[in-house]
Amino acid sequence: MSLQSSLEKVHSKVVSNAWLKLFTAIVRGWLAIGFIIPGLKKVANVPFAAGIPTSEPIGYFFDAFFQATEFYIFVGVAQVIAGILLLFPATTALGTVLYLPIIVNICFITVALSFKGTWLIAWLMLLANIYLLCWEFDKWQALIPGFENSNPEIGTKHLSFLKTTIASGLSGLFALGLIFTAFGIFNNSSILYPILLAVGSLTVSSYLLVKFRSKYVLTN
Repeated sequence: MSLQSSLEKVHSKVVSNAWLKLFTAIVRGWLAIGFIIPGLKKVANVPFAAGIPTSEPIGYFFDAFFQATEFYIFVGVAQVIAGILLLFPATTALGTVLYLPIIVNICFITVALSFKGTWLIAWLMLLANIYLLCWEFDKWQALIPGFENSNPEIGTKHLSFLKTTIASGLSGLFALGLIFTAFGIFNNSSILYPILLAVGSLTVSSYLLVKFRSKYVLTN
């Protein structure tokens, strides 16, 4: 068995897994949100880090970036387009490819300017982007020297736009609930709402997991 056949077999098995389909939908949704929100801010020509003084390297960089108006807006448009493409199954592969050079640049900017905390988020986004590239292996494998465009039958790889939005939204809500709960504990403030938010989100997410598995994922 050739290397390509082996990889195709592994890929076909992975993308048909019910839980990984749901996980991939969440990754798509989170990455989309991570680009659409800051992208819209750039498109509206709003300063990205207005509170940081230009005497600091980060503030100086973002001020120069903002002053290059056309480029600033262009990056924003590219981010929004990449994010929107990730939300739809038919365009996920294209969105994943468009996403890659943008997030790579962001990663190295955070390293070059010694961002605190932000660098970790950027590199996690890059890792998630690479995961999606692997998920779309059947779409771009012909670019690898020695590989052919075989297009094996692997069935439906992605949840729909609606299910992707619901899954990523609920998982994000659950994550925020946990974060708010933790901060509430440490600050000795009221934690009732965050706890209800976390528990409620977990309950709904668990219910959707069962529904996706029994009524959607296993029938595709």
